[in-house]
Amino acid sequence: MGISLPLSMLLSLSIVVIYTYTGGMWAVSLTDFIQSILIVFGLIAISWFVTDKLGGVDVVLSGLTQQQKKILPENTSIGWLNWISAWLVLGFGSIASQDIFQRINSARNETAAYSSTIYAAIIYLIISMLPLYLITAIKKIDPLLLQGDLQLALPKMVLNDMPVWIQVVFFGSLMSAIMSTCSGALLAPASLLSENIIKPYLSEEIEDSRFLWFTRISVIVIGSSAFIIALSSQNIFALVGEASIIGLVSIFVPFVATLIFGHSNSFAAIFSMLSGSVIYAIFRIFPLTEINPLLPGFLGSIAGLGLGQFFGKYLPDSLILK
Repeated sequence: MGISLPLSMLLSLSIVVIYTYTGGMWAVSLTDFIQSILIVFGLIAISWFVTDKLGGVDVVLSGLTQQQKKILPENTSIGWLNWISAWLVLGFGSIASQDIFQRINSARNETAAYSSTIYAAIIYLIISMLPLYLITAIKKIDPLLLQGDLQLALPKMVLNDMPVWIQVVFFGSLMSAIMSTCSGALLAPASLLSENIIKPYLSEEIEDSRFLWFTRISVIVIGSSAFIIALSSQNIFALVGEASIIGLVSIFVPFVATLIFGHSNSFAAIFSMLSGSVIYAIFRIFPLTEINPLLPGFLGSIAGLGLGQFFGKYLPDSLILK
């Protein structure tokens, strides 16, 4: 549309904040349902068009190099450790994410929560292959697009080589994917801020209708904070990965310990979160090794839980919730 990136981001944020502010989890779930259909339809339509344009799947896949076909890392200790780290960040890091936790607790029953999670994971794995397939197709259609910002390669290919109806479908599905992610990512921390941080410090019990305003204001606060963070980097993949890393090195270990093993030592949980976060920050700021900093942070969180449990025995009961 010829407007600046910051203004575009602000307009996009405003749209998501308005419907998240107004409708909460119901609005997020309803729009996610429609947006997910658009995403799947759009990716399938574009993949079909590209395959037909190039003359078959085999032609597209022939553009893959031997390096791109490799699943396992280089057979070195650093290679394997960083390969494991890559699996950890979006695997374990997403388990304890608040948006997933909210959806599970919003399901109509346990069966729906369990089944929808498993089915969504399978569908996600299949559909996520299509963007990779399309990037491979770009090497055959216009390899020059891969020399600039890779985040813009696919949109540029659609604009340059696709008919108008494909462009409409693609950008519709792309906006749906962004809005779906943003709305869930806004509501989750906003709920945490109002329910777990603000509410315990209120001097008196308040009505649900009044407390709802605290959550709505939290949506605006979180949205504004996210906008400032997003201005610091234009790499979406890096920002999403950084968000998952924070969850992995902080809350994942005490979350799993509580959920599976019935752990209930609050001091150990807090010490685990602080240990993992501090160690990750040290290795992130000061590159002491080629190992991905999230791995030392993750191990530090595990060690912090054990140390906190041990030293917690010597602390006053008033400092420990059991």
